[in-house]
Amino acid sequence: MIIKAGHKVFAIVAAPRYDGLECHGIASLPGAQSDARRIEKALRTSCAKILPHGVVSTSSGTLTASTLNDLVLSEIDRAASYKKNHCDTRVTFLLFLAGHGSRTFNADCLEKYELGSDEGFLLPGNFSVWSDDAFGKAVARCIAASVTMVAILDTCYSGGFIGDARRVIESVSDHAFLQQRNMSGRLWPEPDGGTSVKVIASAHEDELAFETQDGTRFARIIEAAILEDYTLEQLSERVTTEGGACATYTIRKRIPN
Repeated sequence: MIIKAGHKVFAIVAAPRYDGLECHGIASLPGAQSDARRIEKALRTSCAKILPHGVVSTSSGTLTASTLNDLVLSEIDRAASYKKNHCDTRVTFLLFLAGHGSRTFNADCLEKYELGSDEGFLLPGNFSVWSDDAFGKAVARCIAASVTMVAILDTCYSGGFIGDARRVIESVSDHAFLQQRNMSGRLWPEPDGGTSVKVIASAHEDELAFETQDGTRFARIIEAAILEDYTLEQLSERVTTEGGACATYTIRKRIPN
């Protein structure tokens, strides 16, 4: 299941507004806001108890990578504190990002709009990018705190988050690694009450997101996955059936040699 039964969910659903940035060649993506509200409603409907910040929705130019990073790390720490104080292993941190993705290979665009060189999630505040490196550190923080994590990345090139994120995760944890579905690898079975990380991206590394401009389509599938308890395999099959593609990953303990 995307979210384990009975888990207390700490969630950040981030969908920044890109209004007024068309002159910079950046589409406004109005569907991202409605997608975020759809996912938040599904979480509240499905989960036994959800303690979210809710939709991080701000006007153009205010939500920066630094602000988002602080929110993410703070919510992970809150989830870890709840788990410790309540002696409850059934705690999940969920992150949903809807918006624009940034890729380093688009050098002309990066230079023109001074976006820097990071791959990751483009924020309107100062045209900053919440990088795949920062994402990897957030995942590693969940692993260190034994907090289950679900990350849903609804952006173009969202599969590109995975590259440096894997390097960061493996550099700080010798017991966890990132595995793309359908790749071979020896993994411990996912524990009923233990920690796992699932990453769902609406696009592969060099691809545009599944109906990003119109929104809703990928979000509707994620909504169904939350409400109907899809597995990652069922989620991928549903996306494929509707003519799209997504990348799904898990992070679990590697069986010792």
